[in-house]
Amino acid sequence: MSQLVAAIFPSKASALAVLGMLEGAGYLSRRVVLLVQNTDKDGLSPVTGPRYISAANLVESGELVLPMAPFRAIIGSVIVFFLSIIFSLFLVKSLSHQLMIISMVWKVGGMVGSYVGLAVGYERGMSPEMIRYYSKQVELGRVVLATRVRRRHLSNIRGILLESGALEVRDV
Repeated sequence: MSQLVAAIFPSKASALAVLGMLEGAGYLSRRVVLLVQNTDKDGLSPVTGPRYISAANLVESGELVLPMAPFRAIIGSVIVFFLSIIFSLFLVKSLSHQLMIISMVWKVGGMVGSYVGLAVGYERGMSPEMIRYYSKQVELGRVVLATRVRRRHLSNIRGILLESGALEVRDV
């Protein structure tokens, strides 16, 4: 499992300075997102440097549920459909039973896939309160650095962020 960690820095320079420390700890800078007022990249390429986004691009968790559910439902349906074909071809001898299994079981994949899509979509994004809070910090001229880390590395990353001058570090 991974956890999203966000740190607020007083300036873009102090946020960029922590990237070297994170890379030294084994975290690639392309996995880091910087929430800034102005999305100028300071000469960093998108392949090697962090991603820059503005506060207007923050997404609430509810906004991702609807787009992800149909996509996951289709993927779940296709996976279960092919598994049911394999199952019916090798284990069922009657053609009518094979067609019945194939025509019925893919629906289960659609239901399971849409449930997974709803769950995954709800876990992504942020609450409206957090969006307002981080947008306010960016309006004040601060920079928010966010990265997704494994839970076992969480305390190390928090320590790196705090030692490098973060005003605040939170699990989002």
